[in-house]
Amino acid sequence: MQNLVKNLDPALCNYFKENILHRIIGVIPYRNKVVHVKTSAELRARDRMLRPRFEDAANILLELLTDAKPLRI
Repeated sequence: MQNLVKNLDPALCNYFKENILHRIIGVIPYRNKVVHVKTSAELRARDRMLRPRFEDAANILLELLTDAKPLRI
């Protein structure tokens, strides 16, 4: 992903804003962050931590799909 950001030529692909690419990079480290819990209190704490990250990832995906629509891929 970092290679894509570094080598993306905005003149050739003006559909993607640089911001969306950096937001994707920001989400990547958390994609496998799942804590195995033992109690219901730990489960609620984990869900509170993961919910905003999931919502942000869903928003990024929607924006990415919207930006990529003109590419017809």
